[in-house]
Amino acid sequence: MASDSKQRKYLTVYIHYNGLFAPKPLVYLNVVVSICDVDFGAMDLKEFVLFIAKLNEGSYDNVYYCTTNKPLAEFIRRIENDADYFEFIETGYSDEVGLCT
Repeated sequence: MASDSKQRKYLTVYIHYNGLFAPKPLVYLNVVVSICDVDFGAMDLKEFVLFIAKLNEGSYDNVYYCTTNKPLAEFIRRIENDADYFEFIETGYSDEVGLCT
């Protein structure tokens, strides 16, 4: 039987904040924090926003995501409610590049 640490997989989430969007191609220039040891699937949107606000010592009106290896201009998505947050989690787990153990 595999150990719990080998069975448990968390998303690698890169939090980008305090930056600017630059066009052609669309990119976001900013500070980046990488998180690999938090079970975001156990949170709802409100808990997630509070977590990143505490982490970055700020508050956020809007939260967006884009999957790994996808152009920002085509795949950026706003997380407005718990259904969007669930989609973010599901998308992250379907993207094998975004998983860590």
